[in-house]
Amino acid sequence: MKKATQIFLYIFHPLLLTTYLTTILSLYIPQYLMLPSSSVRTFIALIFIMTFVFPLSNILIFRAFDVKGNYQLKKRQNKILIIAMTNAIYLVISVLFIFKVQIGFGRIISIVTLLGLSATALWLLAGISFQALITAGFFGIITAVEVTFEGLQLLWPIIIFALILGGVLSAILYLNKNSLKQAVLGSIIGYSIGFLGIII
Repeated sequence: MKKATQIFLYIFHPLLLTTYLTTILSLYIPQYLMLPSSSVRTFIALIFIMTFVFPLSNILIFRAFDVKGNYQLKKRQNKILIIAMTNAIYLVISVLFIFKVQIGFGRIISIVTLLGLSATALWLLAGISFQALITAGFFGIITAVEVTFEGLQLLWPIIIFALILGGVLSAILYLNKNSLKQAVLGSIIGYSIGFLGIII
């Protein structure tokens, strides 16, 4: 059971959520991305590489070269360094999309970057659940996008994301990664950032 719970958290790792969200938007509200239909698959692949493969490569390189002596991912100093490098990558991607590419995705990736920075700060200061905050933030983004469009175009994705968020919170508590207070506070803050970032 513990192994299955860990696998669940890996499947819905914060680095993969941007790809999932991009795929959902391309299927249900493609006009939001402001991309020609012929470019959608290429765009999703690009997002996967930039928001998952690049940060993951940092972690693997970090491990291979044994930065700062004995490498242990669970050590706080090493974890902080990895998260800082990941946030730096997302900042670069945000700047690229906002100022160079200038498509609808720019706002989303900038909110995702803000979620990462907020989660890092709150984790360091108060031990707030990083994964709960990020996952709830994506739930906030997708519900806010639904609000901005008429109809219930994202009803099923919203339901699925709600179930994913519930699963992530349950997994975090089951594995004793964070306290209930830290997980709930992370969810509330993350959802607020994601939702208001789209609405405002």
